[in-house]
Amino acid sequence: MENPRAGLPLAHRDHPPVARVHQFRTRLRDSGQLPAAREGGSASPGTNRFDQRNRIVTVAEDRVLGLGVDVAEIDRIQRALEKWRDRFAARVLTREELAQCRTKGNFPQSLAARFAAKEAFFKALPGSRHARLGWHDFAVLNAEDGRPYVLLSQRAQQLLGRHHRVHVSLSHTRRTAVAVVLIE
Repeated sequence: MENPRAGLPLAHRDHPPVARVHQFRTRLRDSGQLPAAREGGSASPGTNRFDQRNRIVTVAEDRVLGLGVDVAEIDRIQRALEKWRDRFAARVLTREELAQCRTKGNFPQSLAARFAAKEAFFKALPGSRHARLGWHDFAVLNAEDGRPYVLLSQRAQQLLGRHHRVHVSLSHTRRTAVAVVLIE
């Protein structure tokens, strides 16, 4: 009986899951569903490619305006609060954000998460748009079910365009807060 993995690259011969993925990729490429130039690299919007875990992903880059990620150290936020008191929080957060943060159990963690979200939002803005917006031109709030969302001021809506949506995800540990913002 012939070894079905005999024609595979040496690294894949002794690892059946990787061998199956290689065979699947070859089948897709041979059938024209996966162009050879697109495998593992960048892809045009609407095409398929493989991600790092060898899952097929449909690329929809034409919808994504920007992506931003930021990590804030809670100790640094705590020190800023001790040094500047409420002035620091009031400079960064809107009144609505401050009110929501104060109702949560740990104010420094909540403030750090929102600070990270605001930094991530600025990073997600394309080009020089971030230079025209300030800390109070958008708010990171929680819906009734606890999910965070971004509320844009009229100025931010005009700058982004009314048809763009902003997605936000927040998380924190005892030491750090992280936020991801996607603008589509």
